[in-house]
Amino acid sequence: MRKKTIYVLATVMCMSIFTACGSTNRADAGNEVQQEVQAEDNMQKEQQAGAEGNAETEIQTESVPENTAEAVTGEEKTLNGTVDEIKDFMFIVTDDSGASYELSFDAKPQGLENVSVGDKVKVTYTGELSEVDAFSGTIVSVEKQ
Repeated sequence: MRKKTIYVLATVMCMSIFTACGSTNRADAGNEVQQEVQAEDNMQKEQQAGAEGNAETEIQTESVPENTAEAVTGEEKTLNGTVDEIKDFMFIVTDDSGASYELSFDAKPQGLENVSVGDKVKVTYTGELSEVDAFSGTIVSVEKQ
């Protein structure tokens, strides 16, 4: 009687070990694999679409006339105001109406080295200027007035 009990308990333990190792059922495992495959397919499609978009962009860029500087660089605009702050990658100018603009740059713009905080300046730039959004353009020059 004791041997039968030991065999039964040993069998139950083995079965529980094998079922415990497979914590997810086969349907869940299949769904996970299917989701991974779909994610990879989507990523490949996005990369192909990006490559096709780059090809279209190159075609469009070639059609821009090269003889006009305005067509390549954009329309130059000016901002008059007072310099509030200067850092290595940006400076802040407040215009006469009290609106502050943060102008960021990669390379130090021409004339910025001659300007200090509190100076009245005329900033020539291309792109869009906004009080709320980040500056999305190029600073052509900064002139002390």
